[in-house]
Amino acid sequence: MTPLPLRDIDSARRARWIQAFGWAAFPGLFIGVAAAVPLSAYIGGMAFVLMPLLFTVVVGAFALALGEGMGGVVAAVAHPRGAPVARDYSHVDAMLLRGEAEKAADLLRAEADRAPDDPEPRLRLARLYRDEVERPREAAAWFRAARDTPGLAPARSAIVSRELAELLRAEDDLAGALTELARLAELHPDTPAGRWAEAERAHLKTVWLGRSEG
Repeated sequence: MTPLPLRDIDSARRARWIQAFGWAAFPGLFIGVAAAVPLSAYIGGMAFVLMPLLFTVVVGAFALALGEGMGGVVAAVAHPRGAPVARDYSHVDAMLLRGEAEKAADLLRAEADRAPDDPEPRLRLARLYRDEVERPREAAAWFRAARDTPGLAPARSAIVSRELAELLRAEDDLAGALTELARLAELHPDTPAGRWAEAERAHLKTVWLGRSEG
């Protein structure tokens, strides 16, 4: 079902305006009345109407500008320019729970196209093809795509490489698994992932030699 278009109303911004001017009402009235006392000698009782209204608007505008400025600073700190923005994949998880793996894969591919620097949709696609629909060749391709995403943290890169090596080993692609294990051991030396890769590589070499001799 096609979702209904969103109404072009920024309700959050409207709420901020209401809140800012609500906070400004008391100080605006107080300052306005104080300013109206000397002016009443010149413009009469209208001063007690105009000045509180004027100062309420001024204080409210100042509060709104200050609040939005601080919001921008917080947003810049939380999400620096160029940093990937966390995305919500709950709709994808819901599709998988309903058994709609192909629809979920379509959404993840579209997200991967939109976010070339985000490894998350690629990694989710890889695991979907490995675990949900058992298409290991496509899973391996997406694990490689996730692993090669620019800016992927080293610790996460090691996890992705290990998952790829284990997938290739399970599919009896010893040459591919050995290549990935060598890469993992070289890029992550003196780490648990690197030591695991060295041990697994030694084991697979033994298996490889045994097959060659047989």
